[in-house]
Amino acid sequence: MYRRRGAAGIALTEEDLQHDLDRRRPGTSRYTTQRREPDRVRILSGVFEGVTTGTSIGLMIENTDQRSQDYGAIKDVFRPGHADYTYEQKYGVRDYRGGGRSSARETAMRVAAGRSPKSTSSRNTA
Repeated sequence: MYRRRGAAGIALTEEDLQHDLDRRRPGTSRYTTQRREPDRVRILSGVFEGVTTGTSIGLMIENTDQRSQDYGAIKDVFRPGHADYTYEQKYGVRDYRGGGRSSARETAMRVAAGRSPKSTSSRNTA
């Protein structure tokens, strides 16, 4: 869930957000996870009839392909190139079931949330 307070009167739809999410979708390259998640975004608040209201914009993307049990075999191993070691050192907590805040899944919401300012700037420069 993400909330962002923004300006009123800016056109914003789930389709606008979905376009950018589809570009970062996992499973589209051999270098990324092969999980096939739809990353469907839902606007929960802050938008009425396709226009921002000026209140907080609430977004949700459900994680439909989580497989926490897949990580049981590596629960005592830090993955090379992954942030789980850094997170344990910094916060003293390690959730080995997929990375938590250091998960690539976390980027889905960043992409969706980043679309709101993009809409604003493209509208103001046109």
